[in-house]
Amino acid sequence: MDFNDHVAELTLAYQQELRSIATRKERGSSNAQMLQQELIEALNEVETCVTAGQTQIREEKQRQLQLREQNSQLLRESLAKLQQDFRVAINEQYEREERALLAEERKYEQMELEALAEQNQALTIAALQNAFPTKIAFQQLLEHTPDYRHIAATFQTQQRGDAGSQDGREVHILQIYRCFHEDLTAAFEAHTKEMESSDGLSSTEGSELYLYLVADDDQVISLLQNGLVSATSSVDSIDSIASWVFLFSNPVVALQFYKGTIGELEVLEESETEADSHEKRPVSGTSSGLEGGQASLVPEQSLPAVETFNLLLCQVRLQHTIELFRPETVRLDSLEALHSIARPRGAVLQPPPSSFLQLEVGGRDSWSASPSGGHVYMARRDAIQAQVVPQFVLLCSKRDGSTGDPGSGNNGNSVDDELGALTSDALLSRFQQQLRSEVDAYHSRLYREVDPATVRVRAQFLQEQEQLQSRLQDTEGQIGQEKREQECILRALRGGSGGRVSGVERGVAKRG
Repeated sequence: MDFNDHVAELTLAYQQELRSIATRKERGSSNAQMLQQELIEALNEVETCVTAGQTQIREEKQRQLQLREQNSQLLRESLAKLQQDFRVAINEQYEREERALLAEERKYEQMELEALAEQNQALTIAALQNAFPTKIAFQQLLEHTPDYRHIAATFQTQQRGDAGSQDGREVHILQIYRCFHEDLTAAFEAHTKEMESSDGLSSTEGSELYLYLVADDDQVISLLQNGLVSATSSVDSIDSIASWVFLFSNPVVALQFYKGTIGELEVLEESETEADSHEKRPVSGTSSGLEGGQASLVPEQSLPAVETFNLLLCQVRLQHTIELFRPETVRLDSLEALHSIARPRGAVLQPPPSSFLQLEVGGRDSWSASPSGGHVYMARRDAIQAQVVPQFVLLCSKRDGSTGDPGSGNNGNSVDDELGALTSDALLSRFQQQLRSEVDAYHSRLYREVDPATVRVRAQFLQEQEQLQSRLQDTEGQIGQEKREQECILRALRGGSGGRVSGVERGVAKRG
């Protein structure tokens, strides 16, 4: 019995041990299944996270590529516009330099023509002084001498008063010579003494003026050699302009009634500017008859670039002066008009031969060549030969004031200002600076948009935007639900059914 009991106990113990082993086995299998399930879920989460990360990476890559393309396109457009502006600036700079070059060439041509005129006058004066060394003497006046400065101030004063500016050109003094003629001076002094003795006048009485006489190259030689004697021919009639002399108190206005010596200007290239297109090529050495029938004002369209004049500043003794009144219907723009007033046709009483006829050629309502022209004194040549003696010989030029003059104080400032506005180096430096600015702006803009911090801020903004949109949709749904319930209540109230209304009210109360 004991043996059987002992066997039964062992059997029971073994069975319990087997049951515990089976239980542990089942528990291990269950734990393994749970662990496997957790691992599968973790792997799925990892896969989902990796997939989401890859998607975000692709989206971020696509976004960065789009940003790079957009910024690159913006940079290309900016560079194209900058390049176009640079081309326009280069063309403008080229045109400015070309205009400045043409203006400088024209200025040097004018200076060369003026130098030739000075040379011709110097040769003429040297020939006269060499031919008559004991009778004629000349002295060249420099710019610092008082006489030169006084005469130049007279020209400047008249030009500041708009005298002689009708053709838009400036008058410049090229050189001045003081002249002394022994015979003419002696005749002038003898005639003055004769006037004083015949009229009983003292040396301090009477009228003595310094007036300007315009003459061409041939007439200058005759006037400096023999005075007004040889200028009058024996066959000249008193009705011809050649038998009269015209002396002006205003030198600038005097040039308006004459044509000077026109030099030869070279024809510019076809690319010349409009400012120089009006300068045509005149005939070389052309000199009109200064006191003939062709001595009218030059039309503005045919004005040459340089025109030189010979002026004689004469000492004039006025014995008798008769002031004339200018007819309102006469336009004072030529020597013929002045001669018609001095020698009117059909006049019964003529002025005395030795008298000077004084006429005002300026005034506010005048038709003359200048609004402030001073006076002109007209007289018969043969009657006043001993009353006029040349004291100074002037060489003047008329030229366009826009080209500048190195000797007049302008120094071509308009051309220098135009060139100094923007040089080629400054233009290139400005273009390079703008180019660097555009590239730097492109880099900074691209870095700012691709920066991770900017990306995170942008992601937060997008997340907040999605949340706000979700809340807005929920709120709109609630509002719609409340609206529908209120509409149901209103329809029930309008139906008039009491039981139905009470049922609806109970349903509403329950929901409340």
